[in-house]
Amino acid sequence: MKINFQSTYTIALATTMLDMADNQIYYVARLPKLPSLRKTDDKLNQLERLMNHLAFSIILSPVE
Repeated sequence: MKINFQSTYTIALATTMLDMADNQIYYVARLPKLPSLRKTDDKLNQLERLMNHLAFSIILSPVE
């Protein structure tokens, strides 16, 4: 599998990931039905898995 390091949107991906992480933590605490994470002791592990999934789905996508 080829890694797409030449994506045009690398900065956008980085800023989106940081914003998403912050929002997910906020939403778990205040709007529990909204985020993909659940309010449990391992919410940081859930967040890490979510971020890895999203980032690597984009990075490992086919090169156009």
